[in-house]
Amino acid sequence: MPATVCDTIISANLDAFVAVETWHYDAMSPPLALACPPDYSVAEKARPRSTDYDTTAINHGGIAVFYKALFMVSHISLPVSSQFESLAISLMNAGHKLIILAVYRTGTISKKFFEEFENVLETILPLNLG
Repeated sequence: MPATVCDTIISANLDAFVAVETWHYDAMSPPLALACPPDYSVAEKARPRSTDYDTTAINHGGIAVFYKALFMVSHISLPVSSQFESLAISLMNAGHKLIILAVYRTGTISKKFFEEFENVLETILPLNLG
């Protein structure tokens, strides 16, 4: 799987690529390192481990954004959500800015999902105006 991600990014010459359900533990996880092409970097957010039961074998979920290393990256702090995983970064190069918001949701959509998603959008939208 990491080789497929790496090959896809390179063959399409993508500036950025978002992956969800990455099953990684941190930025140094081997699958992320193997998926990251040369001259690219990765921003990631691993799914927090549950304390309800032993999850040392597998950590489902997680988000990664692979991007060309020529970009200056800023991580954007987002409100905590119980309904979805999210990661936001700002990429800048040559006076241009791109904000990437990656959202990964499982399960059913509830009213609480929309409330929490609205909070995230209210955090992101003003950043896009500046």
